[in-house]
Amino acid sequence: MRSEDTPIPTPITSTEGTSRGGARLSARLGTRVSARRTGFLAVGAAGALLLALTPVQASAAPSASSAPSAPAELEALASAQGTSDDTMDAVVEVNEVSRDASGQYATVVYTIEYDGSDDLYLGNVLTPGDYGMFDLAGVSLVDAGNMKYRPLTDADDRCLCSERLGSSVTDRLESGESVSYWAMYPLEEGVESVDVDVPEFGEITDVPVS
Repeated sequence: MRSEDTPIPTPITSTEGTSRGGARLSARLGTRVSARRTGFLAVGAAGALLLALTPVQASAAPSASSAPSAPAELEALASAQGTSDDTMDAVVEVNEVSRDASGQYATVVYTIEYDGSDDLYLGNVLTPGDYGMFDLAGVSLVDAGNMKYRPLTDADDRCLCSERLGSSVTDRLESGESVSYWAMYPLEEGVESVDVDVPEFGEITDVPVS
């Protein structure tokens, strides 16, 4: 189910209050999965589903080329209703918070479903000002010690997360549509659950780390 590991230099991890950056990775990581409410998944134009990253050895960093296919249906671990005028007709589900084999990194997969009348533009919600203009990097993790984790970046300051760039990604939802995104984070050893903070949806608390 998972492709083989591709050892490359270990990136510098990024948490709140530290600089973002890391060793150069072989490729930029990011794609999207779009799904109707029927639960069927459609592969984007990139021809691959990068919803989670392959476990890597303890001395290796994640590689863009080593990502397994997504399961046919994503499990909902927890969910929250939108809290703003833009997102009040949307629901976010956290599908996965999973460590890689090294224990240093965690991949988060989440899905946003929309039932409003006007189109919902998620780029306005999920793109923070201190990442790239196409990076859907707004989701952060908070552990029990109140440590905040933000998505990793590579040496070129590129986010290890979904991007709203090109035909392989979308940030616009029509009524009845849903879309799944992912991002990768540093995560301290021993953290067994996290709060997942999604802009304009609030914190989804006590999501287990697998």
